[in-house]
Amino acid sequence: MEWKIDQNYLLNKDARVLAVDDAPFSRGNNFTWLLGLIMRVDGTIENLAKVSIKVDGEDATNAVGELVSIMGDGIRMIMLQGITFGGFNVVDIAALFKNARVPVAVVIDRMPDMKSIEEALKKHFKDWQSRIEKMRNKIYSDGKVYYQFEGIDPNLGMKFIKRFIRNGNYPEPLRVANLIASIL
Repeated sequence: MEWKIDQNYLLNKDARVLAVDDAPFSRGNNFTWLLGLIMRVDGTIENLAKVSIKVDGEDATNAVGELVSIMGDGIRMIMLQGITFGGFNVVDIAALFKNARVPVAVVIDRMPDMKSIEEALKKHFKDWQSRIEKMRNKIYSDGKVYYQFEGIDPNLGMKFIKRFIRNGNYPEPLRVANLIASIL
């Protein structure tokens, strides 16, 4: 479902995003942290929050929704550092958009090997089919980075994300969220 929005909604100078990444974990851990960071286009970090998720669980979608609730109104996009957190705890971006009413972008630095992912899911999870289904969103690329979108036209989504790129090819909110999450 695509959200019909005016470009100015995303492209104003005070646009804010919620960037989400997970903390490192070991296979023996039951839980890990999911970090949420609010950043404006000018690079100002406005807020940080963390919530716990179950490693290889099914609560990542609700946890991101909880971060949206904690962070308040005015978020223009939810940027996810991948579609899985804490192992194979998959975010259902369609459900997240439906509940949060905020466009969702999954940003990854390389094309996922879906065949290997499916094999791993089959080997370790009884519910592997529902997990893989949540990952089967169309993947777009600007030639450098790969994206999945929900609730926004992909071209407008990529245009918005490019406003957050400072150095290299990756959006600054996700780069900073990754740095902070790495020490949790």
